Amino acid sequence: MEVFDVLKTLATAGVKLQVVNGKLNVKARPGLLTDDLKKLIVGHKTEIISIISNIGIDLKAGAPDKKDYYEITPLQHWWVNDANQDFKSKMHGLFTYRIEGDLNLDAISNAVAFVIRRHDSLRSAFYSSDGKYVMRVLNETTEGFQLKFYNASNPNVSKEALKRFLAFEDHEFNVSQGPLFCTRLARLSEVEHILVMKLHHVIFDTWSLAVLQRDLLVAYAAFNSGEKPNLPELKFQYGDYMCLDNQYRENNLIRDKSYWQKRYTMLPKELILRGEKKRKALDVGLRFCKRIVFTMPTESYAKIIRWSRKHSASLFIVMIAALKSYLGKVTGQNDIILGTQVFGRENHVGLESQIGFYSRMNLLRTVLPEHNTIDRAITSAKKSYEEMQVHTAFSLMDHIEAMLPEGQHITGTFWKINVQYEDAHGYIDQTAMPTLPGLQITQIREDNPLKLHNIDLRFDFFNQNGKIQIAVDYNVDLYDEQLIRTFIEGYFMYAGHNE
Repeated sequence: MEVFDVLKTLATAGVKLQVVNGKLNVKARPGLLTDDLKKLIVGHKTEIISIISNIGIDLKAGAPDKKDYYEITPLQHWWVNDANQDFKSKMHGLFTYRIEGDLNLDAISNAVAFVIRRHDSLRSAFYSSDGKYVMRVLNETTEGFQLKFYNASNPNVSKEALKRFLAFEDHEFNVSQGPLFCTRLARLSEVEHILVMKLHHVIFDTWSLAVLQRDLLVAYAAFNSGEKPNLPELKFQYGDYMCLDNQYRENNLIRDKSYWQKRYTMLPKELILRGEKKRKALDVGLRFCKRIVFTMPTESYAKIIRWSRKHSASLFIVMIAALKSYLGKVTGQNDIILGTQVFGRENHVGLESQIGFYSRMNLLRTVLPEHNTIDRAITSAKKSYEEMQVHTAFSLMDHIEAMLPEGQHITGTFWKINVQYEDAHGYIDQTAMPTLPGLQITQIREDNPLKLHNIDLRFDFFNQNGKIQIAVDYNVDLYDEQLIRTFIEGYFMYAGHNE
């Protein structure tokens, strides 16, 4: 039984649930808790605590109703809004893999069908109804879900035709009709195939790709051996999460809006780096960029580690605090806004094995102390991060956008820089990835021009084997390579010697 059904069963029976200091309290009239109800509570205790603590459901009033149609979250509106639909139809991910070896075509076809059945998100479509955008789950037999096969081993098949097939040149997504997940397989020879997966961004994020890869590999290995796939049971489906998220926003919107209105009453100034070119026009959308990768010096990394231990703060918080402190030094500003992507699965039991668009872009606004040091900036940055996590029903981004004059955009002025931190462990347990004897699978990455969406700088901190690498993507219309190199070298020196 899914946890959603458990909550409905308990609510219908008159059982009241609360979480106090991380512990589940169960209240019921004498004799009401049957052995079956007790087993349901014990068997789903972890998931119930997660829902009440992190989503904010008031289960004394009963669990939310599951529906065939779910109102989508505000974060998804951008992807399905009817405006600029020509642009949005191209908002997809294309993932290509070369498979060498004796591929079982029936097993790979069954594996694709399995993951489509397993994840409601892969069978979702989105449309407007009565002024609201809603999601509906399609039947798995809907045309377009099946793996499409193309035999390119025939010497008469042209390379151009194969290229068009793999690039989905004859296909565009229709978000209101679906499918929004399509797969194609081309046979180059008996021992070489190309698999391509195309997903619309409204149903997947970076984390989802790792989950999808794992589920496909596990399913293929099972079907190839004549067995059933053995994967963790899904505690939620995509629509369940939307229902919970919508109720959370409804319950906490006024509280969070009031918090930000009292916390920040003024807009910050535009963050301008020394040597930055004058912007010709605010180009809302994609911006061409270049990338430079740096390795943090050993002494700077050692200092970051010491600060992390001293303040009981994550490496991400320390590095972002050091970056903000340094930005304050070189720009003369003390009110710094950086954006960061949050996966949306943190502390939510049951979402780690889900495919869906759970990630969100959050803003970290930090007012640096008058005597600006990294040590003091860490305290301010920790507060920024904590308030960002707590007050999400009406976010800081919502608050700033509400303050902007008509026609003015938050991106490119107050918010120009994104920061991300990743480690080498990936997003899911890599030990769950099966080995496929006799097959070698390699992801083919396209060499496309790098682009930034609505921002001008992106810092990706990557922690691997005790070393920090920083990949910097920069808007070529505003910055040149020497400016970026000088800035990062200064940041390393500042992080390594500031007290």
